[in-house]
Amino acid sequence: MSEFAERMVQKMLPELNKMRDLKLFTTVEVSKILKKRRAHEYKTKRKIKQLKDHLQYIDYEIMVMELIKKRRKMMNCHTNKRDIEVPIIKRIHRLFQTASIKFSGCVEVFLKHIEFCIKMNEKITISVLFTQALKLHARNENLWIMAAKHEMERINSMAGARNLFHRSLRFNPHSKKLYLEYFKMELLNAEKLRKRRELLLGDGADNDATTAAAVADNDATASNNDDDDAAAAASDDDKDAGGGKDEEDSNSNIMNGSVAFVVFQEAVKEFPGDVSLYMEFIDVCHLFDFARWIEDAIYTHLSADTDLSTNDAAQVVVACRKLTEIAHKLDGSGEVILSRESKAAAVESAIEDSWNSFNDSLKELNTIKMGDILR
Repeated sequence: MSEFAERMVQKMLPELNKMRDLKLFTTVEVSKILKKRRAHEYKTKRKIKQLKDHLQYIDYEIMVMELIKKRRKMMNCHTNKRDIEVPIIKRIHRLFQTASIKFSGCVEVFLKHIEFCIKMNEKITISVLFTQALKLHARNENLWIMAAKHEMERINSMAGARNLFHRSLRFNPHSKKLYLEYFKMELLNAEKLRKRRELLLGDGADNDATTAAAVADNDATASNNDDDDAAAAASDDDKDAGGGKDEEDSNSNIMNGSVAFVVFQEAVKEFPGDVSLYMEFIDVCHLFDFARWIEDAIYTHLSADTDLSTNDAAQVVVACRKLTEIAHKLDGSGEVILSRESKAAAVESAIEDSWNSFNDSLKELNTIKMGDILR
């Protein structure tokens, strides 16, 4: 092992000589770097491997690279990067790969490697690392979400992000977090497309709301077709990403939020009777102005859910709808700016509507909890 470690150290001499020749480091500094590297190489080549030895070596190499960057900027010297920085980057990748093989059960190794690749702007490598990590950590929902965000934000591929969410839900069918993040990402994508259209055409995207409302009504009464709708939506988006046919119809379904609504429908099928899940979806809708019709459809779905017809918590949520909406307006999350008098009138109206709704619910569902709320 010591011979192999020494051989690796000898391979570093050309880059260290270049650093010294360019006066990025003094002879004394180069000797210290060589000594540190030799110590790290010996530690990582021991028979009993330890993760901390690999991570400490990686951190040291990253620190050296950052110091080189500062020295170059200070000296206005930008030559020989292929002879200095490139070998260091390759060494860091090698150390990460060795650690991920030896300690494959530690997801932090993959995350740290991905973080390094993000700094280096190595988008393809990031995708490869996510693929490798997900093969070993398919039950890690946060890893799936990070991979999907990478596809959408860095690769600019919503089709790839959607595919990752579909796969993640096959491995983690009982994850509320995945459904909510998938729903949010669909709405983010819709918002991005709407803004792009506004820039290109100079008009708003509100005309889609009427069409979307009709879609919501149809979807709410045809829940048996949800799986087919989701597959069709994904297919449409894949065609759109590839510049295929039906681009206009596909964009319309995405921009008005119909695809996101299908995600909601699939979630409530997986978690029947879960009132808190409804509320979490409603909270996400409040982040997007164009998603008002989806919020309406969710409340309609909640009211019509037979599993919740005798659930007092569900009745409370429906009754408090007006108060929830006015709260979002008053805390600045909405775009409507109200005067002090208008705010007072709106709050009074919301309280009255909620009170009437509570009374109506109490007639149908006279439980201790409902009575306590009214008192």
